[in-house]
Amino acid sequence: MVDYAWHEMADSLRKIESLAEDQKFPERALAASVASKVFYYLEEFDESLRLALEAGDRFDINDKGLYVETLLNQCIEKYIKLKQEQTDRKRGPEEPEVQIDQKIEVVIDKMFKRCFQDKKFTQAIGIALEARRLDKVKEAIELSGVDMEENLGYTFTIAQDILKNKDFRTDVLKLLLWIYQNKAESENFDHYKIAKCQFHLQLPQGTADLLEKLAKNQETDAYLDAYQIAFDICDKENQSYQAKVLEIVKAKIENYGEEDQRAVRERLNQIVVILQGEIRDRLYLQFLKKNNHTDVQIINGIKKSIGPKSSILHGATVWSNAIMNAYTTNDTFL
Repeated sequence: MVDYAWHEMADSLRKIESLAEDQKFPERALAASVASKVFYYLEEFDESLRLALEAGDRFDINDKGLYVETLLNQCIEKYIKLKQEQTDRKRGPEEPEVQIDQKIEVVIDKMFKRCFQDKKFTQAIGIALEARRLDKVKEAIELSGVDMEENLGYTFTIAQDILKNKDFRTDVLKLLLWIYQNKAESENFDHYKIAKCQFHLQLPQGTADLLEKLAKNQETDAYLDAYQIAFDICDKENQSYQAKVLEIVKAKIENYGEEDQRAVRERLNQIVVILQGEIRDRLYLQFLKKNNHTDVQIINGIKKSIGPKSSILHGATVWSNAIMNAYTTNDTFL
């Protein structure tokens, strides 16, 4: 009825609002709901949201109508802003802590419940990360079932590329690492993301243990994942972290001296060689040498046409040749 007669109700809006604020009025929730909808059509969204929160269960967030969706978005934006101020902003010694209305908390919890029922887990994770709700991030990932791996990757990407708060990003990565490490052995593991989390958290011992675990796996080709992770560490991570992982892996090799452990020992030795950068440097050199298509005749022709008189052009030609043949071991033009 309000949807069609709100313009007539607007004349009595103040009376309806006063009834909504009257603690003795038995139908306060109904009055608050009516007043909220009238304010909504008047485009007074802040007042509409305030009264919708007072309406309690009459504000049904499971209703997919425009009124509910608009106010729910307003509520989410307000909640995210307050939570970020509460967790991110450093308060002065005399500055009061940011307080969040319990009614807003109730609506947000209902919203998360709706997302879980509708299986909109990525939406729930995005809102939870913005609102600094690690508990809801964990719940959304664990409830996602067959999509758990995808949602773990989605959360990892947001944490790595979007989250600016360093402390909260660290907490998210710790949570992801905990979930990865507590997954059942039968489930699919993304060992690369585990290693990435360990690097961001500066856990070289954890990375070395992961490499050892993969090297010991005799049933699958998991040791190839260990090789790739070692290459990634060598290429992308800092040298200090690489050196710590290398030192721990070297120490682990001494534990595999038995004859039946020979395969594991050889794999760990191969990981050590990779972490030392020897294979990477050899592959880089091989690739650059193989793909070097510099035309020496053209360079020589330019050099002869310039002559010895123009030292600047002569030097430029020598430098251009040096750059074109860098890291190829080709020193025929000197």
